[in-house]
Amino acid sequence: MILDALLYIKSELQQSLNISKEGLVLGSVPRLAGKEKNLGVHLTFVNLKWPPIPNEPIVSGHAAMIGAQRQAAVLNFHLLLSFQFEDYEDSLAHLSKTIELFKQKPVHGSSDASIGGRFPSVIQAITFAPLELSFEDLKNIWSFMGSPYVPSVVYDVSVIANPAKV
Repeated sequence: MILDALLYIKSELQQSLNISKEGLVLGSVPRLAGKEKNLGVHLTFVNLKWPPIPNEPIVSGHAAMIGAQRQAAVLNFHLLLSFQFEDYEDSLAHLSKTIELFKQKPVHGSSDASIGGRFPSVIQAITFAPLELSFEDLKNIWSFMGSPYVPSVVYDVSVIANPAKV
């Protein structure tokens, strides 16, 4: 289910940012370091927050989901989106467009797939909440990843399973 969600997110970003498949990489941040720059947008799975607390709202900052959705299987993880282009202004522009995408639409379901994109049938919804990090937190993430800092944002992502497919 994690891979299904990440591939969907990659597809949505590719459509929204108008970037080629090669310009959107699902992989670890260390690929940004070294002689090969691997320019583009990088989606990095940071950590799994498991298990969720049963009575906790699925995503803080959004209305709590109730009823059957609360009973559905939920995966919560952090997703680092980093932007490295030849022109620093392009990195910032793509970062801004990404933030706007998830600000306007923090919950994605099957009706939200871009033209040509497919929402995974095993997933009922994917929710996005920006994770506010301190300067020290950012420093620790980038130091741990072994890469120089590039413009980035971290999201708290919740993936709610489709009960009919579980």
